[in-house]
Amino acid sequence: PIERPPDEWFLAVHDEAYYRSVVSGTLAEAAQRRIGFGGEMRKPELIRRTVLECAGTVLAVQLALRHGLAANLAGGTHHAHRDFGSGAPP
Repeated sequence: PIERPPDEWFLAVHDEAYYRSVVSGTLAEAAQRRIGFGGEMRKPELIRRTVLECAGTVLAVQLALRHGLAANLAGGTHHAHRDFGSGAPP
């Protein structure tokens, strides 16, 4: 298992300023509300969970390629675009 995915994974699909503001807990309040988390995006626990969710998706892909089937039950809980997040499910 990976403890912390490399930044390059995220920077391949996200705007650097957006990504850095998410992982540093400095995402603007309006941007946090758009995601649906309010001030929660500043909490280290939620930031870590979000980052590890992505690592779980990569691991699930690797396992599926090796074994034919795998799933990441934490995956799909966000709707991120290149430079903003939007509409996390309740």
